[in-house]
Amino acid sequence: MIKLIKNKRGASLIEVIAAITIASTVLIMIYNIFSFNIRQNQLNRERIMNANIASGIINYFIGQDFAEINSYLGEENYVIIDSNNCHELFSDNCISVLSPLINNKQYSSDNLYVYILPYHGPNELNKLKRKSDIEDFIENADSLVTPPQEDILSVIVVVESSISSRYDFILRGVITDDKK
Repeated sequence: MIKLIKNKRGASLIEVIAAITIASTVLIMIYNIFSFNIRQNQLNRERIMNANIASGIINYFIGQDFAEINSYLGEENYVIIDSNNCHELFSDNCISVLSPLINNKQYSSDNLYVYILPYHGPNELNKLKRKSDIEDFIENADSLVTPPQEDILSVIVVVESSISSRYDFILRGVITDDKK
């Protein structure tokens, strides 16, 4: 045992390279785990923020007069409401709802849309999961089997993601005529 302690040869070059390789591999794995977690936190934070914005907009439209909203629909299959045209449709301050400033990010008509559509039943509403689905629904609304219900309107809020279009947030809801 005393011979091993007095041996002053040190580590060989192969041992040093092996130690560096193992340490580098472990550090790269730790870095990848941390960077993945940071990315997921960013996605989750944006998703929660977009969900809150969409929920607030749905609640805003639920509080509006059904007859007034229905009159905007008219003979069209849909109406798109954003911060540019909401003041023409509503007398109150809708711009603050449709153009919020949250965490120094300004939402506007570039990344926040509200579609008002006739309600064709829950099956048709549940099919609208992407912005392209909504556009297809609008184009083919006349060919739907289920007729629209007159005392219910579909409200679909699209909040586009600043990260990627596959992370866009879409919230679907309905407005009913409480007077009927």
